[in-house]
Amino acid sequence: MNRRKEAEDFLNQFPDLGFRQEGFTKIFEELLNKNKSEYLIIETGTVRKKDNWRGDGQSTRIFDKFVNQYGGIVVSIDNDPVAIDLAKNLVSDKVHFITGDSVRFLDKCPFKQEIDLLYLDSYDSSFHPTNDTDESKIREYYKQNHLSALHVLKELCAVWTSLPDGCLVLTDDNVTQSLLDRFNKNMDSSAKYEYQAKEGKGLYFRDFMENLDRQPFIDEYQLGYIK
Repeated sequence: MNRRKEAEDFLNQFPDLGFRQEGFTKIFEELLNKNKSEYLIIETGTVRKKDNWRGDGQSTRIFDKFVNQYGGIVVSIDNDPVAIDLAKNLVSDKVHFITGDSVRFLDKCPFKQEIDLLYLDSYDSSFHPTNDTDESKIREYYKQNHLSALHVLKELCAVWTSLPDGCLVLTDDNVTQSLLDRFNKNMDSSAKYEYQAKEGKGLYFRDFMENLDRQPFIDEYQLGYIK
């Protein structure tokens, strides 16, 4: 069976996902290759705005559709009860919500060894428009980038050694040069971005994996590895 085509067909029920389209296609291709009757998906950071498909990606809703079609459950962790209340109205009862700190949850998680997909997306990153020359704001942009990337690393360290072989581990808001070029091509020259390639949320995640000699299966707006 052509799992790539099956993943593409599954995603056709959603609006255009922009830079995440290829990433989600590869995610579901890999999950379908497992050929399981039940999947366990854990995400950190839940949906925060309805129908913002090209913005935050709506991963909670997409994962919900997947487990409803193929079997399993989704666990979504967020420290914002308002976001969780909104998300509960957008998904089925196959999504279980945890209000709290994602690092603490992953550290104590009793089913780490059963996870098929771990999607780390709980701490917003930021972009630096080149027309913003305020040094204090520039420092804040890069501080935010550092903190979001560091949080992904903390989440990863809380769970990595307990994850099963074959588990997919990804983060969002990854920055590559090709993505920057595509993004800036569609932007007004006064609002282009000065991000460095290979920054964003994936900065320390990538470095950690390179030290383990791991190669990504997706390296676009989403950065992902298979344990």
